[in-house]
Amino acid sequence: MVTSANRISYVVNHQIDLECGPTAHIRDREQLVAFSNSFFDYGIRMVVKRKSGIRNYADFAGKTVSTTAGTSDEQLLRELSLNRKLDLRIISAKDHAEGFDALKSGRAVAFVMDDPLL
Repeated sequence: MVTSANRISYVVNHQIDLECGPTAHIRDREQLVAFSNSFFDYGIRMVVKRKSGIRNYADFAGKTVSTTAGTSDEQLLRELSLNRKLDLRIISAKDHAEGFDALKSGRAVAFVMDDPLL
């Protein structure tokens, strides 16, 4: 099974020839694999409970957020936390459903993911 966490290593190790999924074309990955021309642009968003009071990333400070392991979203959240000194606790879920469940159950205040997937 190809997941967000193993998709790049599967291509690098010749376990698969081609990965067709929501894989962001980022500089770090260019060192490992080749990408087609981009044909879809998107943003990274968060889902929060309506009454959470969270409106932007600064509102995350000191809180637990979830995302999917091995995604560019996970990498960007870690950079955001470090650069803005937010002290985020990040749940790196095995898949999107588990990440969203962390929000639903109250273990996280937000689920951060690519806009089209949310």
